[in-house]
Amino acid sequence: MASSKPTIAFFGATGGCANTALTLALQANYQCTALVRTPSKLTALLEAGGVPTSTLSKNLTIHQGDIKDATSVRKALLLNNTLVDTIIFGVGGLPKFTPNPLKPGLTDPTICEDGSRTVITALKQILASSEGKGGVQAGRKKPLMAVISTTGISKGKRDIPIAMIPLYHWMLGTAHEDKRAMEDIMISTTTSANSPLRDFIAIRPSLLTDGKREGSGKVRAGMEDVRGQVVDEAKAPVLGYTISRKDVGGWIFEKVIEGRGEGWVGRMVTLSY
Repeated sequence: MASSKPTIAFFGATGGCANTALTLALQANYQCTALVRTPSKLTALLEAGGVPTSTLSKNLTIHQGDIKDATSVRKALLLNNTLVDTIIFGVGGLPKFTPNPLKPGLTDPTICEDGSRTVITALKQILASSEGKGGVQAGRKKPLMAVISTTGISKGKRDIPIAMIPLYHWMLGTAHEDKRAMEDIMISTTTSANSPLRDFIAIRPSLLTDGKREGSGKVRAGMEDVRGQVVDEAKAPVLGYTISRKDVGGWIFEKVIEGRGEGWVGRMVTLSY
């Protein structure tokens, strides 16, 4: 009997947020794929996080490749020749030192924009193929895509403390431009005719830390729509200073993977302590 659990593709799975979500998904026996440049790095991180080798062999398919290569991405979007149900996109750029210490750059300043666009391109190619059409006709839904973005780029009310504004707009400006472009791709894709996505969720954590996982009881979550408007006062965007990568990953596992995104789809979701 086939599993009723959604299948999941991870991009950026060696990063703290996505890695935690993947760890929890594997431990809960979800079938997952991951695209990474260095498979040995991913397996080492997962084993260090408590995932047994037997679980990795049973529940995870790793593809080696680049997020900007549509052929590699297509492979990671398929599990047993069937399009996955959920996509977790946790790709991000690495810091790059510049002559101006107050304005550091990134090794790849458009990796989120380029990578998310490649995922959409690969999805369209799959759905246009006979393989993809067969999956959809058999009742498979188009995937839900969750992207890890950031606070500080809202089109609505300010979602960062005043004291954090210099850090966000001067030191993190390049990274935030990339995250904003990624979000715009999600919006334009899901609002277009014949979208390859069922829907999307943009997850906007406060400043990320490497702290321990405090648990969902410590995490505050709020949301706004794509225009920056509050859609539910009870779930208005939260304002805070920090949150750990492990708690962001835990929220993704609980709300996006286990909860199927219910109540959060099509929204920009802020997470903070």
